[in-house]
Amino acid sequence: MNSIIVEYKELLSDYEEGLYSNIEIVSKTLALLGEGNYEVWESAPDWVREKVKEKVSSVTGEDEFVSFSGRSSGEIKNQLIELRKWLVTQGILKTSN
Repeated sequence: MNSIIVEYKELLSDYEEGLYSNIEIVSKTLALLGEGNYEVWESAPDWVREKVKEKVSSVTGEDEFVSFSGRSSGEIKNQLIELRKWLVTQGILKTSN
């Protein structure tokens, strides 16, 4: 098992113990998937997968993003667009066209 999955499962365990909120788990999952760590998808609980699909289902190149993390908003937008494309190619997310 790769180290990202091990760390992600530890994060989920910490969530179960009350150390993280729902939004923190969804945010971390989005960040990991946005960085191309698509193997995280299989380890994500169903409720996290649904939230991720909600968040990226309508992302387009025309959306404006604000970043509070120090990361560039353009970088975040591009990662979410790539994640959306991946979800569509995997048949996980349907296109609106």
